[in-house]
Amino acid sequence: MSPEPAQTILFLSAAPEGTQRLRFDQEIRDLREGLRLAEHRDRFTIAERHASRARDLHRAVLELHPRIVHFSGHGSERGEILLERDDGTLQRVRGEALAALFQLFQDDLDCVILNACSTENQAKEIARSIPFVIGMRREVEDRAAIHFVSGFYDALADGCDYSAAFEHGKTRLLLEGNFDGHTVPILLQGPPLRPRKKSGHSQQSPDPTTYAQIEGLSPAEIQAVIRQYKALIDAGREDADVHHAMGLLFLEIRMYDAAIKHLERALALAPDAAGFYYHLALGLLRGRRPRVLARAEVKKIEEQLAASLAFDDGASLPRYLLAYVRRDYYLGNGMTEPRPDHRELLGVALRLPTDPWEARRLLRSAEIGDAQIHTLIEQQTR
Repeated sequence: MSPEPAQTILFLSAAPEGTQRLRFDQEIRDLREGLRLAEHRDRFTIAERHASRARDLHRAVLELHPRIVHFSGHGSERGEILLERDDGTLQRVRGEALAALFQLFQDDLDCVILNACSTENQAKEIARSIPFVIGMRREVEDRAAIHFVSGFYDALADGCDYSAAFEHGKTRLLLEGNFDGHTVPILLQGPPLRPRKKSGHSQQSPDPTTYAQIEGLSPAEIQAVIRQYKALIDAGREDADVHHAMGLLFLEIRMYDAAIKHLERALALAPDAAGFYYHLALGLLRGRRPRVLARAEVKKIEEQLAASLAFDDGASLPRYLLAYVRRDYYLGNGMTEPRPDHRELLGVALRLPTDPWEARRLLRSAEIGDAQIHTLIEQQTR
């Protein structure tokens, strides 16, 4: 087995205060289901960013170098998309600003999807530098948008090119009775597809946000992949994602010292990658319950999780793990400082989306004994 680079789909969503609530959970579920069932499912992996702010959009594209950017939310008739501010209120982003951002990544991006109302003009701006751009004419019903997305990604993961996948998405709308001249998506084609540039990030390894490509591999297969990643490093092709992928692989076979070594190296190369801090925290647990760790070890785990949340405040799993560590260690040892604020952490985590692969990884790595937290996380895997 060779570590083929998966194509990252960056899924962004935003529904600022005062706008209609949208069914992002259904949209991302249909997207994942279509990829999971398709013949070429290993070609793609999904990274999610919800309640997106303008800086979240820029940071995610910079960090992940996605092949597809998928925005789900609201657009305005003035040619803007509607993102969120820190307080949840509405921030308008003009089409020209979006086009300028995506132009910076034109060597990585193949396709931008604006699954929001009245995004035809924004799509035209972006198509000046991006090969395929999909927008929506006028208003689009939430269920119609979901049907289009489902058909599009089903076809894409089954081997279709972008143009053919677009036609499949429209056909799904027709089959579901949600297709008319007002809600029809539009496909704009810009410059030809180009080979992806070599860079120091996100080019040679699985997407750093998911275990989907590791889950189910045998120990022998994992060791074979590790050897191929080591060969990349020996050949001078070291980057953050290579070390991160090796850290995940070593975690899977419980070689914690090796996992920690590579995850720390990944962070040295990419110190703003939220997922790297979270996975390092998993490695530092070393398969033991927090009660049996030294206090200094628990503090270091807490520091990694705090850093992860500082870079990605919309992540649920660092909150689950932090709640577990604080409840199991501090309360289990009769300590009250720092305050074990597990209830507050769990309350926020329950309102955030959770990657089911990562949830299963957390249950295996942390060996969570707290019945309440274990049950809450297990529910996210269904």
